[in-house]
Amino acid sequence: MQLQSCVLLCKDMSEQGNTGQFSAKRLLVYLGILVVCALLLLFGWNTFASSAQKEPAAKAAITWLLPHPPTVLFARAADVFSKEISVKSGGDVSLERTVLPDDVLPPSYTTGHDFTAYIDSETPGHPRMISEYVGHLGGTYSFSVRVLDLPFLFDDYDSALKFLDGPGGEKLLNDLALKIPKYKPLAFTMSGGFRIFVSKDKKILTPEDMKGMEILSGAGGPVIQGTTRALGANPVQDPKLEFTPDLVKLKTADAVETTYSRLAPLLEANPTFIKYVTETNHSMSLTIVLVSTGFYDSLSPKDQTALKDAVHDAAVAEKQDNIAYEDSMRALLEKNGTTIIRLTPEQRNVFKEALAPLRKELDPQFDGLVEEIQSGLKAAM
Repeated sequence: MQLQSCVLLCKDMSEQGNTGQFSAKRLLVYLGILVVCALLLLFGWNTFASSAQKEPAAKAAITWLLPHPPTVLFARAADVFSKEISVKSGGDVSLERTVLPDDVLPPSYTTGHDFTAYIDSETPGHPRMISEYVGHLGGTYSFSVRVLDLPFLFDDYDSALKFLDGPGGEKLLNDLALKIPKYKPLAFTMSGGFRIFVSKDKKILTPEDMKGMEILSGAGGPVIQGTTRALGANPVQDPKLEFTPDLVKLKTADAVETTYSRLAPLLEANPTFIKYVTETNHSMSLTIVLVSTGFYDSLSPKDQTALKDAVHDAAVAEKQDNIAYEDSMRALLEKNGTTIIRLTPEQRNVFKEALAPLRKELDPQFDGLVEEIQSGLKAAM
């Protein structure tokens, strides 16, 4: 508009000059207007040039806290997430870094592995994403997700993943979201897998073999501990079992309840303890990826979708790597002389029958979730 006005003014001046109607006073007025036009044009150009030179909007950077072993299972997952979030968001969101157990962490982590401190943190710069144990989330925030600790809920990984990545898993995540408003649950990851029993002196072939055994476990809670008791053994919790096993407790323990993916610290601390492995696969050790709700809500709808899709892709990679890691650990143990006991369907049914009373006691506490899971599994198969 400024340029158009100045052009019209110049045209008027030309016409006035052609008709000989210019006066000195009128010339001064026109010159003044021309100066003003020149200044306005100069201001407009500077504004345009300044806006053209502005830097693009800064990326929303994510710090992803991975506070538990085995961190090797998150290596490819983090790489997949980093690539996918950049592509899917068009560069708006990026993975700045991952924080591992060996990194510098607050005292609440180093003294008690209290992941709640991160979820409840209001401290600026706290991680925007975290991978957390289902058992811990269930015990602290939403009991319903502990349905996944129930014995013999899933027969194999195929059925488990169909549930976790389907409507049933989404319902559990949504229920957890209502109980933990500061973080939004996005996807299940394995980071553990099926639980097994590792014994040092005695084969475990039936529940009768476990009578009176002292069994260490890194997992707590009424479901896991109740499962061990229902099999006739005495559960002893060692919170550091999957980090740095308590050597004193290992001396008196008869067996350990853990997963193949979490065996590395025990193998390093006391390799001779792992004489027998019984693949009861009685329940699963799982984790959940959560993102800060405040951060998530600050993103555009497009970038929110990009984040959810990228986390899903990373979770798929993590689950695949967990199963592959199990295979490599099993092969390593067999090479070192460990006897791997793969239960037959008939032997597994004996364990199921021994745990039937516990299931009868616990199932009603989950308000129909067990029936929903079983129905969902039937529909998916």
